[in-house]
Amino acid sequence: MKGDCSKFFLWTLFSFLLLLTGFEKSDGLSASFIKRDDVISAQIKAKIIADPILSQRDLVINASDAVVSIQGQVNTVAEAKHIVILVNSIAGVKSVDVSRLRVKQLPLKPGQKKEIFSADSFITSLIIGLYIREGLIEENQPETTTVSVETKDGIVYLRGAVATETAVTQAIDLAQTIPGVIRVQSTLTTTK
Repeated sequence: MKGDCSKFFLWTLFSFLLLLTGFEKSDGLSASFIKRDDVISAQIKAKIIADPILSQRDLVINASDAVVSIQGQVNTVAEAKHIVILVNSIAGVKSVDVSRLRVKQLPLKPGQKKEIFSADSFITSLIIGLYIREGLIEENQPETTTVSVETKDGIVYLRGAVATETAVTQAIDLAQTIPGVIRVQSTLTTTK
């Protein structure tokens, strides 16, 4: 019951913040008491609450000057990647700090190799989140998109297809903005 109440409270807070920012845009009313960081945090927390796996994790999200820090523990590298994608898909986020995010070491199954949340995994997750934010990848199904992002030793490899040549250029340019990217190699094609 306690979890349901806190989810309701956060969802209500998120809705209220969106409503006020909508007033500020549409009616010109001042909502200056709402900080951009509060809006970013509320949007991230609402997405976490809506996520069936991440909502079960004890994560602390803080935004300061649009830099979002994630603190807590997740069970797998896939969950770590997922939270970074989710956070960086929010408009206004400048960067993501995962220095206090821990991946629990679960026992390995026979034949399973140990995964680590590496710098390359982090870069790939940031790029996917940015692509979702910019509309290059479908938010609800990033794994079924026609764009593949992989990072090895700081080199980003882009494969697949996007709608236009402009989208190809945009995908390359956006990937190059991520800290730690050495270069981008693209074999992206267009669907038109």
